[in-house]
This record gives sequence, structure tokens and C-alpha cells, in this order.
Amino acid sequence: TGGHASDGAKLPGAAVAQMIRQNLAIAVAQTNPKSGKSAARYELYKKATTTQGFLKLGGSRADLQNDLVRDHIKLQDGSDWREHAIVVAALEARAQKIQAQQQGKSGEDEPPGGDRPDNDSTS
Repeated sequence: TGGHASDGAKLPGAAVAQMIRQNLAIAVAQTNPKSGKSAARYELYKKATTTQGFLKLGGSRADLQNDLVRDHIKLQDGSDWREHAIVVAALEARAQKIQAQQQGKSGEDEPPGGDRPDNDSTS
């Protein structure tokens, strides 16, 4: 089966990309939990020991994201990916982006520049 929309909410794609760039050490469960085409891919990438190796063995970014969320893949150092600095930073960045978008929508009626004290020429 493909990834679910909720996977991105738990593990942002930006975090997955960063995990790949940093080539994190991973441990893939050796018991294949999948069926169909994804089971065939799993058989290829279950030997992977790093995120880049995972891709070289036939896994996709979506597979990595999906399997991390479902705990088929763990970080080799034993830490929880949900608490990894990469994931925390990506979730915080996304939250800030959403907040900025919401603030932008609420301030649409204000003129550009607004009344900012730094533009006051009387001081």
C-alpha cells in the first residue's frame, strides 16, 4: 500500500530528505510486513543499514517515511525518530510557516508597511 496522508503530519517530507542527506544509520525489521509490489521492494531494501543505502537498494523516500512511521524501520542508535533533532526542527519550521500564513490572512486588510514605530520621523 502507498503512504497515507497522515504520515506527513507525523514525519514531514523535509525531515525524511534531511535524514537521507545525513545518511543516518537505520535498522530495518527483517520480517516483511508488506504485500504486493511493496513487499517485493521491502525484500530488496530490508538489508539497508543507512538511509542512502535504503534508496540504493530500491526503497523510495515514501517507503522510508511510511516504514519509519509504522516502526518497520528504527534508528540504529536506538533513539526515537519522533524526538530526533531533524524531525523536531522540521515540525517547528512547518508550524512557524503555518502560523505566518494564518497571520498573513488575518492582516490582509492592513495597508502595506503599516504603522511601525521604526518609520516614525518624530523621534
